[in-house]
Amino acid sequence: MTEQKTLEQETPLLSLYVPTYNRAALLGQALHAVLDQITPDMAGAVEVVVADNASPDETPAVVQKAQVDFPHVALRSVRRPENIGADASFTDAPNQTRGEFIYMLSDDDILLPGAVARLISLIRDNPGFDAFALNVSHFTDDLARQDTSVGFALDEDRVVRDRDQALRLFGSHISFLSSMAFRRANILGKDYSPFRGTIIAQAYLFLDALLPGRGLYVTSGRYLAMRQDNAEGYNVFQVLLTNFHALMQHARRLGYSAEAVRGVLDEHLLNVYRVVLVLKSRGIGTLQPDYRDGAARLLRCYGVSGFILLKFLPRMLAPYAALALVRRLLRRGQFSGEGA
Repeated sequence: MTEQKTLEQETPLLSLYVPTYNRAALLGQALHAVLDQITPDMAGAVEVVVADNASPDETPAVVQKAQVDFPHVALRSVRRPENIGADASFTDAPNQTRGEFIYMLSDDDILLPGAVARLISLIRDNPGFDAFALNVSHFTDDLARQDTSVGFALDEDRVVRDRDQALRLFGSHISFLSSMAFRRANILGKDYSPFRGTIIAQAYLFLDALLPGRGLYVTSGRYLAMRQDNAEGYNVFQVLLTNFHALMQHARRLGYSAEAVRGVLDEHLLNVYRVVLVLKSRGIGTLQPDYRDGAARLLRCYGVSGFILLKFLPRMLAPYAALALVRRLLRRGQFSGEGA
């Protein structure tokens, strides 16, 4: 009892903030992967906060069991009496944590072995930095079968001391919840309520975190395994096009350069195009997009260009069956050519 009280009184270097709703099984995996890494000698440097958005499932029991199994870890549960929405839960992170740095971890992602210790070392070895970007691999169901692709294609760790360069490096990744550990003081006391309902409210915190430009450390090695194909019902084109475009307009108001913002938007357009191809071929999670609505949003955000008119819109609006037929014909043509 005394040990737990001491842990709670100390000011940790790092707060691991895990927002969750109705995902007890996934939360259990994510939480165990974190707690298993926190040894007694490093426990005072880390706190883990589970922000439970009034989950109706077994989430409270999962957290209670973790507290029993890992008594040396400062593990707290913030259980809200009602569901305040994902964005409100994300942006409440600075109010519910005490650490010098905050790392928001999605409840369906997995911190890889040794990631917590390595992150603490990075923070200690680089005093004054604003944020630390953690590289990711991807997996679907089996963690042992991670994709070879990574979030940041780097041969070695990189230090960026310019906010525009930091924004360009993140690109679309700026909206990924588990993308960075950031200095709590950079966002403390700011009002993020206008951005609730965007599904990417966390990205507004990240923009503020990078704004001082005192240093972003980007890892080439993987710290996190990101679960794929787990998206749940939302208007995918409203988020990826309209809301992301509004995020970048906000970046301009904060003082990020027009060139950096334009670079991110251009890169993001290609990423949305790739998402459309995946949606058309096999789907993603429970998403059921309205492609006509998506086409209208695409034109409002990006206007008219050769790429949009000749490549993007035809693939967005073509029936799935037509695209499947074209793929089959192309494959047949390829095979015929090889045999001729």
